[in-house]
Amino acid sequence: MKQPTTILRITTTEALIERIVRLEDQLAHSPVNSRQRRVTRAAIRIEADAYRKSLDVAQAAATHDPRVPRPRRGTAHLTQAVK
Repeated sequence: MKQPTTILRITTTEALIERIVRLEDQLAHSPVNSRQRRVTRAAIRIEADAYRKSLDVAQAAATHDPRVPRPRRGTAHLTQAVK
């Protein structure tokens, strides 16, 4: 009997985090004042920038998602505690 194949869905954000972790490992094992270390640090900065941008895009998408309920304007007094 054939086992069902499980496919992991990895988002862009998770892939970027994995890449940064691998680069950090490379950085930890590279000589202190070497070209390899400088190149790895530059790659980490590039990946971190891409990660921040992907988070911004995800946050903007969540902010503008029409399915997310938002309080109506002028109803703030309804949500405040009555004294």
